[in-house]
Amino acid sequence: MFDNMNMSSHLSERIGRAAREAKLRPAHIATALKKNRSTIQRWFDGSSNTLPGDLLLPLSKLLGVRPEWLANGEGPMRLSKQQAELAKLHEPGFVTKAIPEELASMVDAWIELYESQRLSPRLIDSLSGIAECLKHGINPTKCD
Repeated sequence: MFDNMNMSSHLSERIGRAAREAKLRPAHIATALKKNRSTIQRWFDGSSNTLPGDLLLPLSKLLGVRPEWLANGEGPMRLSKQQAELAKLHEPGFVTKAIPEELASMVDAWIELYESQRLSPRLIDSLSGIAECLKHGINPTKCD
């Protein structure tokens, strides 16, 4: 979809602003995108105005901003909450299931925690393990 995108000199400002608001440092972004830290740092300091096209979507998702805004500053920085919820419905793999009433508050708390802060991979693994146990009816042999 995008080749190397030569962007305006404001790319560093947009990335810097989005990273500050997401409380992410260049090192965090480099790790998440599996890129060299110096590459990411060049985007922040403005010495590189080129963002490889294959990184636009992952970077915008990581920073929680619209790709169009990140690429060229067009439109709002983020979707409204309602637009974001609708967009989630169209993501590959999204499945809507009924949540039993007795689990609804726990699921709501997990979602709120996930949306309000960046969760560590270790915590996500733990929550995934709990979810897997629930899926199997809390069978102790499968949930060691």
